[in-house]
Parts: sequence; C-alpha cells; structure tokens
Amino acid sequence: MRGDSVIDIAEAVRGRKVLTDVPGIAFRDETGREVVNRTGPVTMDLDELPFPAWDLLPLEKYWDLSRPHGGQFPEGQRITYASLQTSRGCPFQCLYCHISQETDDHVAGNVGNFRVKSIDRVLAELQTLKDLGAHYIYFEDDSLFAKKKRAYTLFKHVAEMGLDLSDVNGINIVHLQKNFGGRLDIDVEFLEVIAEAGFHMLHLPFETANRRLLDKYSSAKWNIETTDTLKLLDACHGVGIKTAGNYMIGYPDETLPEIHNTILMAKRHVDHGMNHAQMFAVVPFPGTALYDMVIKNGQLDPDFDTDQMKWTKSILKGLAVPADTLEHLRQLAWLTINRSEFVHYKINMRVKTPEVAGTNPMIPLTEVAPTQLAVL
Repeated sequence: MRGDSVIDIAEAVRGRKVLTDVPGIAFRDETGREVVNRTGPVTMDLDELPFPAWDLLPLEKYWDLSRPHGGQFPEGQRITYASLQTSRGCPFQCLYCHISQETDDHVAGNVGNFRVKSIDRVLAELQTLKDLGAHYIYFEDDSLFAKKKRAYTLFKHVAEMGLDLSDVNGINIVHLQKNFGGRLDIDVEFLEVIAEAGFHMLHLPFETANRRLLDKYSSAKWNIETTDTLKLLDACHGVGIKTAGNYMIGYPDETLPEIHNTILMAKRHVDHGMNHAQMFAVVPFPGTALYDMVIKNGQLDPDFDTDQMKWTKSILKGLAVPADTLEHLRQLAWLTINRSEFVHYKINMRVKTPEVAGTNPMIPLTEVAPTQLAVL
C-alpha cells in the first residue's frame, strides 16, 4: 500500500471518496463480499521514498533486548543494531517467493521488480543510523548484490564508516562469482571489498543439493554442477567472513534420495568450516506461484489453517515423506549437522513464551518439550 493510500482511506471514511478507488487495499463491501483493489503504480526510483523515521523507534529498548533479525552474539551482549534496505524486489522469481506472482498482470502489480536506491541515498541512511547510535547493520534486501558494479562502489564507500554488517535474507551464490573467460569462479576480489566494508557473516541460500529442484523451483539461480561450494566457503573464510547456509526440504515432488542429498550437502559444508546450517521446510505461502501449484494438484486443501504455515513445519500432502515425519527429520538434521556449541547456543537463548497458567515467564529452551524445538 502506498503512503497516500492512508489519506485516501480516511477520505473514503468521510464519504469524500469510495474505497474501490483506493489502490492496493482489500476490504468487505456492504454485502460482505471481499474486494481486493489492484496496486497502483510502483515507485521505480526508490530515492523518491521518504527516509524511515528511525528516530521515532524505541531503539534503546530494542538494543536492551538484543534480538536482531540475524547474527550470532555471546549471551548478554548488548547489540546496537538497525535494519536497512538498499533495494526492493529481486531479479529471480523462485516459486516459493511472493515475487513469483508480483508481475504486471497480477493484482499486486510489478512490485517484485528489482529496484535500487542510489549509492548517495544508501550512504545517507547509513550515516543517519550511525548518528543514532547503531553499529551493527542488517541488510534486509532480497538480493543485495544483484547489481555487482553498484555493490563494489557502495561497499568501498561503506568501508570508511566503521560499521559491522550482515545480510539477513541470503546472498545469491552466483553474485559471489565472476566470469573468467567464459568460466564462472569465485570472485575473491569482491569478497575482499565487502569484508573490508564490515561484513563478518554471509548467509548463503544453497536451497537444495539437487539440480532438478533448483531449476524447477528456484529460478536455476546457481549451477550446482559447476560451482565448487567448498572453495566458496574457503574463499569467504579466507577474507574473514563467516558463513551460514540455508537449505530447504519437502518440495512437492521431492524424492527421499533428494532430501538425503541436501542433508548431506549441509553436513559437508558444516564439516568444512561453515558456522551453521539452517534447515527450512518448503512452505507454500499464499501469494506465491507454489501456493497455486499445490492447491491445483491437491497437495493443500483450500481451507487450510494459516496458523500452521511456518518455516519449521511442512503442511503438504502426498510427499515422499509424510509431513509430520518430515518435520522431525528437519529438526533431527538441524540438531545433528550443526556443532554442539552452536546447538547449545541456540537452545540456551532465553525467549519469551506464550502465556501459560496466567503467567508469561522467560524460560530457557532446554525446558521446552523436544517437539517444540522445531522453532529453532
């Protein structure tokens, strides 16, 4: 929804406009029928957007809690962090991502198109956050390095700011490669640039160890057969950047051997020095092409319970491994692939639990039932 849509809604409530003329909103009309309006024109020049009002946020409270969206820190460390986007959208259209549907002919319009802020705009936002006291910056871009030349220039400037940086949503593997005479190989020079800029951790979305699934569901966004993933890990570690890997199991037509391949890939990566692996269940969120696919082929009931949709839980029918078994397999893989110190770090993090027996205690995850550890 555009910022001025709020004004248009207020005008409609006053009777000066009609809700059907307000782009990008959903409402129920006088008969109770759900109405969804198409999104209006998408802002392509992100510099036109106003600065986020970070100064209005309770940053000190966030820092006291110190639970940023990403990263790993010693227990008790106060983390002065903030999140930032330098771009929106993505050049890829993976079927399990909302961007797969955000095209010109969709109700959401082409909001998934890849768009960037200017380098000067990003530097100004970073300076604002630094002036507010933030030191750790988490980039929330869907595809942070999609424009490589821009990334080179941007992060050479960022290096002068003395910040600690991390991505959150994952850095596409192909953007850490370079064409050497028709052959893709690791772009060590670029890794050196971003390490100097302050990146100490990169999340690598390997997704799957199976070329068939990567091509079908993940836009064929990196070549499993020609990419030496262990060499990539070595290159990252060589410039002082820790790595984490993201992996997915439970695709609609994934076979048991393919699931096995992905788990083994994650284990190889951790054994080779990767900091940790995160195992995700494939979830067909509404608004994605995958959602339409599984509804059509009967693997998800149209009246499914949306509360069951979470990245730790498979809800599809007709899988090679039943959904409840797959959930336990995902959890077991996470517990056994990762080093014991990382597992203990995550388990010993204190989290706020739902209200129980009239209380809302802070309890260690070690006191939570094993089946609830899936939240990890």
